[in-house]
Amino acid sequence: MSRISHNIAEKSRGGGGVLLLAGLCAWLSWACPAHALVVQFDIGWGYSDGWTSDAAAEAGLRDTYHLQEGSIVQIIMFNYPDYPSQDFADGPASENFEIFSTLVDDSTAEPYGGLDPETYPERVPEDKTVYDPYSVPEGHVIAYQTQIGDSVNTGPNGTYWYNIFDEFTIYGTWDQLYIRVFGATDFPNGEVVASYWGLSTVQTNPFASPGVWIVPVGSLDDVVAVYTNYFEVVPEPGSLALMVAGGAGLLGWRWRRRSARPR
Repeated sequence: MSRISHNIAEKSRGGGGVLLLAGLCAWLSWACPAHALVVQFDIGWGYSDGWTSDAAAEAGLRDTYHLQEGSIVQIIMFNYPDYPSQDFADGPASENFEIFSTLVDDSTAEPYGGLDPETYPERVPEDKTVYDPYSVPEGHVIAYQTQIGDSVNTGPNGTYWYNIFDEFTIYGTWDQLYIRVFGATDFPNGEVVASYWGLSTVQTNPFASPGVWIVPVGSLDDVVAVYTNYFEVVPEPGSLALMVAGGAGLLGWRWRRRSARPR
């Protein structure tokens, strides 16, 4: 018996043994999650030259879905028994994102920079509310995020196929999954960006084998980005701390300079 296990056994004979063992079990249950879910997914978006405008084809996007190379893709998971409401799937941005701020000017930001908003008025959101693109409905988690890459196949009829194949592990007992896409390719801190966004259908986990969930090419491919809203990234706590520290350092430097001046 090791020294650690011997000490635990000795203490368990005393009055505090039960509490000690209970605390150890609680710590182990926290430190060692009960379930690790491996998610393997193969999703993609394709478009045919005959289905898109010339401008869309030149931009490398499928006009129907408002997606392009580099478009942001998020895989979101939740538990149905805990959060059975599906309102977010058909609801407005307020059902899917937390509010960041509200525009006070007449910003004409739009998903694909450089386009004339008068020519493409549908790409300028009417709602001036700015949302956080990395927020989710209560009980949901962004389990994975990536971007659409280069096309991987060209069919005989001119169909281009952009797909994402990857695998990740998430700790928990999630049984629902859906995909959220953004036409934007980046959400920089401190800059309002407009983007088309949309959700796939919600898929229930059909465990292929214990602890493994395989998301095949199929119903989750055609994620239609039908909404347009403004987004801005909320600075992370670490970034805020650096900003505060930098400002304090700058003020301290100026104070020292003033104190060092001859009077």
